[in-house]
Parts: sequence; structure tokens; C-alpha cells
Amino acid sequence: MAVVALALIVVVVLVIAVSGGSSPTTGYDVSYPQCSGSYPSNPLFGIVGVNGGLANKANPCSSGELHWARDAPGQKRPKQPPLSLYIDAGNPGGHHVADWPSVGTAPAYGACNGLLTNACSYIYGEQRAARSYRLVAALDRSATKTAPWWLGRRADGELGRTYQLNIAALQGFIAGLRNAGARGPIGIYSTSASGRTSRG
Repeated sequence: MAVVALALIVVVVLVIAVSGGSSPTTGYDVSYPQCSGSYPSNPLFGIVGVNGGLANKANPCSSGELHWARDAPGQKRPKQPPLSLYIDAGNPGGHHVADWPSVGTAPAYGACNGLLTNACSYIYGEQRAARSYRLVAALDRSATKTAPWWLGRRADGELGRTYQLNIAALQGFIAGLRNAGARGPIGIYSTSASGRTSRG
């Protein structure tokens, strides 16, 4: 009887070791800081940063990172596909960036006059999102349309001077992705220091 019990314990331990050791349990985000290193092995899912720190710069390693994330299995509950994408969605209008819009009309905000206004913030977000979409579409057209997109809001990122300026920019980012062809979910994430997190 003791031999049978011992054999049963050995079989259970072997099953746990074989099944638990090979299944990924953690998802990772990667972007330009990982260009000089290796990507995490055996990811459950991958979230790839499209930009190189700001929405007006490209991540030079996005091709390899997209390939890395596509090979992940994803997660069923809660649902998380193998590949998601994220944009650094700041509002640098107060820093006089070269690609800040000087003209155009934004829904609900009116005309942009080149200053740090709601209208210009919206148009900036819309233009940067469309460019980010095109960067990924050149490498993987299917992913741009179907993968979830995340808009990153970090405490150390560039922010507008008011809450409303940041809302306008985020609305522009969402519109830019939708107008470019993104059909997957679009979410917003941040640290507790820089705002609330939501998904829609």
C-alpha cells in the first residue's frame, strides 16, 4: 500500500512539473528601451510600444518586437490577445514641438490657432495616432486593424497644463486611430500619479 501511495505521489509531482514549467504566466510590454537587449522569454502576451519615447518618434525595434509578441499564446480569461500595441500619448504643446499643429478644425473644439488650446491638442493627438498607426501598418497591417491599442499616460511624460487639454489630446488620439482603421479596443492606462486608467 505504501509503494502504491508513493508511486501516485511521484506521478502527481511529475504532472505538476511538466504542466507548470512550460506554461507562460506573465505578459510583458516592450519598446525602444529593449532594443539593445533580449526580450522576455516565454511571454503569455506582449504589448509593443510603437513609439520611441514620444508620439513623434518611431520605435526602431518594433519589427522584431511585433514578431516576438505574435508568438505568444495570449490569455483566455480575462481575454488578452498575444499582441497589443501602445502609443506614448503625451501633450507637449507647451514645449513648442516642431510638429505641433498650426491650423485645422477639431470636432467640439473648433479652430486650431497654433497655441496650446483644446483644438490644437486634439489635432496633435489625431495626427500622432494616425502616424503611429501607419508605422505599424507598414510592418503588420492585420495587427493595426485588430489588435488592442493602449494610450499610455505616464507621470514622467509630457502633459498639457490642464486636465481638459489632456482630455482633448486623448480624444484626438482615439479619433486618429479609428479614422486610420483601428477596429480593436482602445484603452488608456496611466500610473496613479498621472491619472485614472480606463478602457473602452
